[in-house]
Amino acid sequence: MDRNVLLLLIFIPLVLFMFVLIAFLIIQKRNKKDQSVALQKMLASSGSGMSAGATLQKIYNKLVSIPIINRYVYKIRRRLELLHDDDEYTIRNEAAKISLRSILLALVASIILAYINREDLFMMIVSLIGVVVVIENMTDMMVNKIEDSLLKQQLELFSEVRHAYHETNMVEEALYEASLIEEMEVIVQADKIYDILISAEPELELEKYYDVAPNRFLKAFAGISYLTKEFGDRRVNGISLYLKNMNNITQELQLEILKRDKLDYLFKSLTYISLAPILFIIPLKNWAMNSFESTRDFYEGAGGYLAQLGLLVLIFLCYSMLKRVKDNGDRVRAVEDKEDPWQEKVYRLPIMEQLIDQLMPNATKKEYVKIRNLLKETNSRQKMEWLYVNRVVWCVVGFFASIFVISQVHSITINNILYSTTTEGSVFGQLSEEDKRQR
Repeated sequence: MDRNVLLLLIFIPLVLFMFVLIAFLIIQKRNKKDQSVALQKMLASSGSGMSAGATLQKIYNKLVSIPIINRYVYKIRRRLELLHDDDEYTIRNEAAKISLRSILLALVASIILAYINREDLFMMIVSLIGVVVVIENMTDMMVNKIEDSLLKQQLELFSEVRHAYHETNMVEEALYEASLIEEMEVIVQADKIYDILISAEPELELEKYYDVAPNRFLKAFAGISYLTKEFGDRRVNGISLYLKNMNNITQELQLEILKRDKLDYLFKSLTYISLAPILFIIPLKNWAMNSFESTRDFYEGAGGYLAQLGLLVLIFLCYSMLKRVKDNGDRVRAVEDKEDPWQEKVYRLPIMEQLIDQLMPNATKKEYVKIRNLLKETNSRQKMEWLYVNRVVWCVVGFFASIFVISQVHSITINNILYSTTTEGSVFGQLSEEDKRQR
């Protein structure tokens, strides 16, 4: 295939992507004015402009106005909303702190890696991608610390509720007294459960709380508190059934905290170590070419290019596997589930909808039932249409990536045939002066 045709096949999708990106930015700019007015109102009510909180509010205001970074900030914000409830001021402060740390670390790491790989544009791009991946992982760790702190605070809350219930034998009163003891993030959740118990329609409010509860332990606690208030407590072998259930939840909560602490200890820094080889690919390559001249033909040829590419793929694969193993699997993403994911937006496109419907198996087919059961068994929130959208997108990405790699290998091979020289003599050290002149 002609090289110009290959370049054209790569250039056309990039142009289409740029048009889509420009359209997205235009739409976003139209909606930014109303959002900016709301932010300024909150900033005006936040107090003195010299305070730390007001400074963070200003930083948040700036970050959400930047097209690419604002999606990153909103991702952090959605996780924090589950912990801080309706405290908009605290949510924005925490989101600004985490985002600012991540951005500063990303800038420093990008400068260092760009300097190390300044001689190789491809490795420079890959290094920057690695920085983005690491910063995202660090952000998850920062938010997970808040989640872990909430779990430990729940132990204190449950202990206070049990103590107060021994005195009052009333669930709502015990919960109210426990929420007055100390100011902690978990008190927000205790207040919400208390409001459910005293509301006119507690069952309806309980269902709403299930959608936004930070973890399954608070869901279980809210459920048994509602049942005990609604139908009364029972004694089994002289033991309160409510307190027995509270003890069971507390034991599971303690096991969950121990599991998270053990995972953090076992995988501490391991995900970063898996990406460390990116830093040493170019230095080792330069050392080998300077020490063993015969290796220059390999590294500058198609074999060396494919070896580097394969090593990079292996590095990112190991990182993704370690991150998946480390994931505790108990993160609640109720807020994200309410929004339409990008797969749904792609599927709604007329051409894509027809294509996906043609590729999907019929609902009466055995293959359809098999895939649906697999999605249920893995507790996946994906629809069948989203799964096939992912497959089509990855197929297209793989196709163009393969064309790019093949064109690069073809170009390197032609260049070596036309311009490379054959070395003679020892394989150690540098070329002779005669060989250097020929080269």
